[in-house]
Amino acid sequence: MTKLGKDKDDATGQEGQLSSRGGVCLSNLLVTLEQRLSVLSAEEVVWDQAVGRVLAEPVVASSPLPAFARAAMDGFAVQSTDLAEATAERPCCLRITGKAYPARPYLGEVAKGTAIRIMTGAPIPVGADAVVMLEDCEVSPDNQWVYFRRPVAPGRHVIAVGEDVAQGQLVLQAGRRLRPSDVALLVALGLSRCRVVRCPRVGLILTGPELVPPGCPPAVGQIVDSNSPMLAALIDRDGGRLVWLQRLPDERQQLLAVVQQALQQEIDLLLFCGGSSRGDEDFVPQVAAACGELVAHGLALKPGAPTGFAWLFSGPPMTRRLPAVLLPGNPVACLVAYELLAGRIVRRLAGRSWELPHRRRVLPLRDPVVSQPGRLDWVRVRFEQGRAVPLLGRGASSLFSLAEADGFLLVPENVAGYSAETPVEVYLFD
Repeated sequence: MTKLGKDKDDATGQEGQLSSRGGVCLSNLLVTLEQRLSVLSAEEVVWDQAVGRVLAEPVVASSPLPAFARAAMDGFAVQSTDLAEATAERPCCLRITGKAYPARPYLGEVAKGTAIRIMTGAPIPVGADAVVMLEDCEVSPDNQWVYFRRPVAPGRHVIAVGEDVAQGQLVLQAGRRLRPSDVALLVALGLSRCRVVRCPRVGLILTGPELVPPGCPPAVGQIVDSNSPMLAALIDRDGGRLVWLQRLPDERQQLLAVVQQALQQEIDLLLFCGGSSRGDEDFVPQVAAACGELVAHGLALKPGAPTGFAWLFSGPPMTRRLPAVLLPGNPVACLVAYELLAGRIVRRLAGRSWELPHRRRVLPLRDPVVSQPGRLDWVRVRFEQGRAVPLLGRGASSLFSLAEADGFLLVPENVAGYSAETPVEVYLFD
């Protein structure tokens, strides 16, 4: 376990002080966690709760789609052999004996020498094997006869049984994150329910006597808790749910008691926000160590050096092992720590990708970026005239810097920075 130095969290804009003195390599920690974390168990949900969820088991079609042959066009259902000799000079003339509509099929049989007026989606009548488009037909003024000037191939404009999906066909693999069109497919196959990975339930403990809940006017010396709304939205984005939240002063015994309460909750991940550094009242690392195993405390990361990870134990004898992430309290550092560590855990538990959930774009840098080797740097950038402009000199408490940024870039631990005009990969916020 790596401890932090004596410096406080990046509160004054000196975002690299802690990480510049060492810390656990984030990539090494991620390798370990990826191996030890498992996807949650499955649950059954109805179709209107399935979009965005991850399939826990493959879906095999129990019936064909479509289940009956139907018309792909408005026109006439015919026996194709009746039109074999049709030409422009000698059209084939068939008698119209009925109509077929969706949900109102023609109940008789298409006999030789006859045709059925049919609408798109209507079942193909017995005896017919093709549909001729209305545009290729000429109907007599009395609507009793229809003329065809060319042959038609069997199966023309007919959607056959199982043409889309055959019975017994594997249609969706386990591990797939369901799209709206996937849900449409499931419903079309007659499946009103499916088994998906359970949504991770996340608990959050925020520390700091100065915090007041969102919407409450702060008194002198107080600040509004802006981290919990941000974290709730990020957790939701990653497929989890924030189900338990506590705000506490920086008091060790009270924090210890609340962590014990958390261990009794039905949660899959616990996040601490604030109190994760090495100040006099930063008790989160101590309490995490007292309640389990503090695996890492202090990452080689800027901003977000006070980030940590722990396993919390409960039950005799320690039968439950709850993952916990220690997030810094400053908003930018909190966001970085969530994006690079906690968010991955939420997505892994939810069965989603371990990778960052951002679109990427390669752009040249307008200005150089200086980094310290051995530390991962997270750099805010905005786009300007086709270039990425680093937003440098912004502290870890600058929420506005996040609002004006279009995305971020990562400077790996083995890179000392980038010069101007260097093409860099930018992760987009939108």
